[in-house]
Amino acid sequence: MFHTDNLLPSSVFIDHTMTVYYKEAGFAGEPAVNDIIQNMLNNLYYSPIIATNSQVLLDNEIDDDGVLNPGEGFSVEFSITNNSFETDVFDAVATLTIDSGGSVISDAVLNLGDISLGELINIGYDVLLDLSVPFGDFDLLMTFTADYVNSVGELDSFSKTVPISVDISLNQVGFPIATAELRSSPLVIDLDSDGELEIIVGDNNGFVRIYDVNGVEVVNENFPFDTGNQIWGSAASADLDNDGKMDFVISSKSKHLYIFDENGLKVDYNANKYLMGTPSIGNLDDDDDLEVVIGGYSSPSATNQIFVINPDGTDVAGFPLVLGEKVKAGIALADFNENGKDDMVIGTDDDNLYLIYDDGIIANGFPFVGLDKFQAAPTIMELEGDKIIFSGCNDDNFYAVNDDGTLRFSILTGNKVLSSPSFLEYDNDIYVFFGSDDDRIYAVDMEGNPLDGWPLDLTGSIQGSIVFSDLDGDLAPEVVAATDSGDLVAFHLDGSYVDYFPITNDFPFSGAPMIEDLDGDSDLEILAGSGSNLYIVDFKDHGNISDYWNLYRGDISRNGCRFYMMETEDCNVDSGDVTGDGNINILDLVQIANFIIDNNIILSYDCAADFTGDGNINILDLVQIANFIINN
Repeated sequence: MFHTDNLLPSSVFIDHTMTVYYKEAGFAGEPAVNDIIQNMLNNLYYSPIIATNSQVLLDNEIDDDGVLNPGEGFSVEFSITNNSFETDVFDAVATLTIDSGGSVISDAVLNLGDISLGELINIGYDVLLDLSVPFGDFDLLMTFTADYVNSVGELDSFSKTVPISVDISLNQVGFPIATAELRSSPLVIDLDSDGELEIIVGDNNGFVRIYDVNGVEVVNENFPFDTGNQIWGSAASADLDNDGKMDFVISSKSKHLYIFDENGLKVDYNANKYLMGTPSIGNLDDDDDLEVVIGGYSSPSATNQIFVINPDGTDVAGFPLVLGEKVKAGIALADFNENGKDDMVIGTDDDNLYLIYDDGIIANGFPFVGLDKFQAAPTIMELEGDKIIFSGCNDDNFYAVNDDGTLRFSILTGNKVLSSPSFLEYDNDIYVFFGSDDDRIYAVDMEGNPLDGWPLDLTGSIQGSIVFSDLDGDLAPEVVAATDSGDLVAFHLDGSYVDYFPITNDFPFSGAPMIEDLDGDSDLEILAGSGSNLYIVDFKDHGNISDYWNLYRGDISRNGCRFYMMETEDCNVDSGDVTGDGNINILDLVQIANFIIDNNIILSYDCAADFTGDGNINILDLVQIANFIINN
């Protein structure tokens, strides 16, 4: 009603159908308008006004993490109040209906009886979700019906429907986190040695950001750190200078490379070249420290260089090396000439794949020449003493190259191959997995023969890398990847989908996923950065990542090298269990400490000693194992 001072008390009114009426003194239709007004008032006084409020209670979760997962239960409560002016309701009934994929395990139909004027009642329902319930909004409808006496004294019926929606997902609590585009793969390390893992990412706005496992960003005088330009490569990590503290290194299109530890920035290295790839960490000289390796480019191309940088930001002698070719992807490291120093495998935009020794000399037989650019980061596998180089190429081929530069085999795909190859050991065989822009995942053995059931067709391409773990604890690995169509996929080795997959994100993935037990609950989390968020899937079965290629480039050093010495005893114990007794305890600490003091001491299971996965057995492994023992 709208009131004016100079006309009737109501000159304009709008009914519940949004029809506008105008009334003025002496108007011919005044009686009809008055009747309409009176009917509206009658309906107001003689019709029920039922107020409903609802809340969802996550009181039957299996893991109690505040996120509703398939197979879990919840309850929904309603408060119903009769706020009518003069009207009681009779024989009230509340009925809950739900989407497929769940069931009401309490009475779905509740007889509420009579509800007097002003009366409040509370009701509740229990709901159980199926394991196969789809992700996303799960819709519920509570329908309230009742009888009442209308304005003319007749029995009439009232109905009201209340919609509710709950979100079903496998999201890690606190995630996803809205971010700028993440082209890189996340790095997960215990940066401050407190027994809790941190997640480190670089985004397309140029910021280095750190999050805890609950999704809370570290914000202090050091982080987030602004590099000033886009970050395309992933961070790499190791104790570079053997001070017992974990370092991480990341590059930027700002032409700078940065080294951090828990206290913030340690080194700002100005390469004066665009640095787009993921840094690799290895040992290319005669000292005890590790070095950072990365390729850079700018104009003119003749000045493009390979950088090898000490932990203090100085150049290793003989570097930077002028290669004269654009390097956009990461560099793989391994000791090819058996002098105790790492050598470099490099792909360039000049269609060449190089093996360059630690002294900057190009190995005989190289470069290996493709038909287009090598823009995928290469990887290296040593199998019983033989080193094999694997790399995708923009000429649609995937190449396996021997250490003398000869072709071992090639696989022709339907488009360019930009994903970095990944290795999987299973059932006494070694397989290399890679993705192509033809929207397929390929898997072949060391002779180029396809794994049964592969390649697999996807709805998008893979430009990051493929990773592996035993997600469901069945002692067999699963294959995990992220596509540029926004799908996170997981397959069994027979090519069938793992339950709940594919999981669709609203934005494309360009980096490789990572698999880790972030929160120490024995089930695994899958981390991936997309065009808009940092996405983490909390897979609910107890799984295992030990000895699997579970992150981009194979380990936190991002050097893209994996060694399989088939003639030696397989490492069939958990990481950290160097005694092989099935437990990780003080006895393991003692053995590793003795080994660090005297490298001639033989560990029962030396394959389990590198707890950090950085390629070294040092004090950092002791610290992290000690933290593990304390927290478990």
